Amino acid sequence: MKDTLTIEQIKLLVENFSIGNLNCQKIAIPIQNGYRLINVNQILYCTANDNYTNLITVNKESILVCKTLKAIEELLSCGLFFRIHKSTLINLNYIHSISLRNENTLTLENGEKFEIAMRRKDELEKLILQKFASSSFNEA
Repeated sequence: MKDTLTIEQIKLLVENFSIGNLNCQKIAIPIQNGYRLINVNQILYCTANDNYTNLITVNKESILVCKTLKAIEELLSCGLFFRIHKSTLINLNYIHSISLRNENTLTLENGEKFEIAMRRKDELEKLILQKFASSSFNEA
């Protein structure tokens, strides 16, 4: 299968840019027999599976995608996702808690825990503080 854009992908891309929405509301995901349009905010996390990627949604659906995690990470480069480990990409909006001092783990709102790579923990902490901490909290 060639890595070319389909008409649906181009229409979606134009629509997202024309309405000024750079938060990529939907993406076209290549699956075994074509493409599936998925709301990005419905993706909890993605995990590497050799040359494929498992996309896990908030509805507990697992979608096997015919792309590497790196390719999916590029599709999801809208500021909502962060690669916490070589095999795990998470949606920042579903983080419940992060333990950076002892365990280096991240817990999602559904209770699932993930290891954070040592080389990624400082960048994740900085991103979380920039994205979610209020200015009054940072001044304390």
